[in-house]
Amino acid sequence: MRLDVIGSGSEGNAYLLHNEREALLLEAGMPFKKTLKVLGGNVGKVVGCLVTHEHGDHAGHINEVLSYAIPVYASEGTIEGARKYIKTDFQPKALQGSDGDFARLLIGNFTVIPFATKHDSAQPVGFYIWHEETGGVLFATDTFYLPYTLAGLNNILIECN
Repeated sequence: MRLDVIGSGSEGNAYLLHNEREALLLEAGMPFKKTLKVLGGNVGKVVGCLVTHEHGDHAGHINEVLSYAIPVYASEGTIEGARKYIKTDFQPKALQGSDGDFARLLIGNFTVIPFATKHDSAQPVGFYIWHEETGGVLFATDTFYLPYTLAGLNNILIECN
């Protein structure tokens, strides 16, 4: 498994966690053509995209990701806040289950557990991501506090600017 940083900072954020068979895009804040370049044009291996919150440097290119029919996952608050970027008929999928709580997801071979974070946005989240090739990965952005203890982490990705 490889992590490629497509962009990290105020200009945009996007990270690609991938191997030769599948890829998980973290954030949609960079032009998707940059992600395509890293993928060697193989968009078919992208199993999904996780978006932490609706700010443009994290969700500003969500429409491009959706236009490739890549499933995008975000909280209900993030989806509402990102509507201004969405121009396609494809829509993001809410992370909450029918009870309103965040649901554990299986996206390709990635197990994803969303959790609430603290930020000046509608409903920001971070993610615990598990894959047999990486073990546990913590992904959190633009948060000033993580009120959780996460055991068994092999990698921690924290972005802030």
